[in-house]
Amino acid sequence: MRLINTSTLSLDEFYGDDIPRYAIVSHTWSAGEVTFQDWRDPRVARERKGFQKIELARAQALLDGLDYLWIDTCCINKESSAELSEAINSMFAWYEHSVKCYAYLSDIEFSGELANNCSESDQHQTLSRSRWFTRGWTLQELLAPREVLFFSKEWSLLGNRRSLADVIQRITNIDCQYLHRRSKKLLSSASVSERMSWLSCRKTTRAEDMAYCMLGIFDINMPLLYGEGAKAFTRLQEEILKTSTDQSLFCWSWTENDPGSWVSMLAPSPRNFRNGQEYQPANDATSRPVPYSMTNFGLSIQLTLIRPADIRISNFGFRPPQYIGVLAASTKNGYLIGVPLEETGVTDTYRVIRDFPRPIALQWTSLRALRAENLKVEVHNVFVPSKSPGRDLDVVQVKPYDSSFHLGEYAIMLLLINSKGSGVEIFTRIEAIPRFHYDEEVQAPKKLDKQYLAFGHVSSH
Repeated sequence: MRLINTSTLSLDEFYGDDIPRYAIVSHTWSAGEVTFQDWRDPRVARERKGFQKIELARAQALLDGLDYLWIDTCCINKESSAELSEAINSMFAWYEHSVKCYAYLSDIEFSGELANNCSESDQHQTLSRSRWFTRGWTLQELLAPREVLFFSKEWSLLGNRRSLADVIQRITNIDCQYLHRRSKKLLSSASVSERMSWLSCRKTTRAEDMAYCMLGIFDINMPLLYGEGAKAFTRLQEEILKTSTDQSLFCWSWTENDPGSWVSMLAPSPRNFRNGQEYQPANDATSRPVPYSMTNFGLSIQLTLIRPADIRISNFGFRPPQYIGVLAASTKNGYLIGVPLEETGVTDTYRVIRDFPRPIALQWTSLRALRAENLKVEVHNVFVPSKSPGRDLDVVQVKPYDSSFHLGEYAIMLLLINSKGSGVEIFTRIEAIPRFHYDEEVQAPKKLDKQYLAFGHVSSH
């Protein structure tokens, strides 16, 4: 670990237990940052725009009696992929072990402590404007340190994490209990879906970093593969699967921007967990955790399956699912959560139905209560593929979002029609596929092996 000597500005390197007490800087990047290469030449480093924040942080560290300071811009050699990978996997621990963390909000111009000078409403209005609260990397920098001090552009102290906890909760949707005191054990008590929800409205410059910035929050280590894009988030979820029995990982919601071909039980992106704070692992002391695993083709899991036809559930929204797979997860008020499933025609293999924008909250608080109603409840070894083999079309099932389908002014519809051999043709599925052109003309149906493909305009109004 490299640290800046606050007296000499030398960049010193430490290993293992020899690391001294240090302050650490949390900030958002902008043009003119001082890099590791720049730091070798003091003249070049001082000419960079970003040198000012380092000087301000260094002066604060000296006031706090700390001989060393860490900031990511110049303490990591980002030209070394091996060093960058080690640093990202160690980042949470570095913030966790710091004596003080200085969060520099360079876009907030304010003098004096917010808590002493402003109402909570004004505090929220001031802090919520900062880009710092929208970035992926600053999430762990908010949660990991033992103490976080917030400074304005002029390096005026705005307050600390504890004094501003109520306002930060409103901005970030992170419960105050995780802000009032720092504890890795306390942090790990938050459900997987709740921790994911904290990231859901944040952004990173590179798609991969939406996964990498969460490694410490889930106590996960994994190699970095820049260039893999959104696949990094799938890898993160697969790593969580290996060490956690928390099935709130599967409690995510569809969005309109999700790939139409997505069939996995894992979420496409963090934004799917926007409602994740509503879910938690089911508290059923009578049941032992059920093992499950991700194979090279999908999720293998043991689920209790129930048929909606056998239970009193109304207002499914679009169509009742063939089965509901009951997860070992519940809402915060204790109701079991299920995912809608249908058979694929392959033994013990099911697909998730996308008609339901969110997981289904059931009317029971335990499997014992469900069985007490003499329903046909069966435990199955279920396989849910991550891919749909042999599908060339990006097919999206029609599903309700808010009060409309949001298909745009026009959309092309694909109608799959089964012929029963009696001259009667029955529509069995209607699915939406991407429009080719807005001015696409209506085409005559074309017969293909007892199915018709019918194309035409459909208005969303």
